[in-house]
Amino acid sequence: MRLAASHTIAEFVLGQALSEYEAHEGHHLAVELLVVNSQVVCELVREGRADFGIAAIDPGDSDPSILQQLELLEDEVLVAVGAAHPWAARSEIALQELLETPMVMRDPSANSRRIVEAALAEHHANLAPALAEVGSTAGVIASALAENAPALLSSLALPSAAAEMHACRVSGVSFRRRFAVFYLDENGLSPEVRALIEHLRSRIH
Repeated sequence: MRLAASHTIAEFVLGQALSEYEAHEGHHLAVELLVVNSQVVCELVREGRADFGIAAIDPGDSDPSILQQLELLEDEVLVAVGAAHPWAARSEIALQELLETPMVMRDPSANSRRIVEAALAEHHANLAPALAEVGSTAGVIASALAENAPALLSSLALPSAAAEMHACRVSGVSFRRRFAVFYLDENGLSPEVRALIEHLRSRIH
């Protein structure tokens, strides 16, 4: 089966759930995992190039009804810094501090970036020019630590980076988002795909 997944899900969530499915449910998996950003996940599913996908719900999707979706889990984009950064001792920063500070972030088409930009647009505000734009969540962590700079980071990535990264929120602004399983038509799903989707929804919260 072909599964398309966003970088954050593929890097920090799927591995254990897929291993548990094979180890405990007695299923042998033959999965082609396509790791792309959330927008491309939905494109691959729409075009029939993936049996299903796991991606963040896009704030700019004007017609999400084209695909069926099942809620999977909630997430939040946070500002994360290394232990040596001045913000490491803080649980919250002011909005103006965020707007004035160049940060490490994902590429412009990444959902985490789009979620932040959409939330800031409601406050008639824009991010400062990026210090670096990186194509994966793991790359964002590595670049932020190397530059001792803030990064926009999914809360799902924090457990693996907890020893090195501290996260804080932005006062008065929420960067919450939701991930979902996307597919074209429930009647077109094979029994194997259905079983895997049910397992993932039961194990990922």
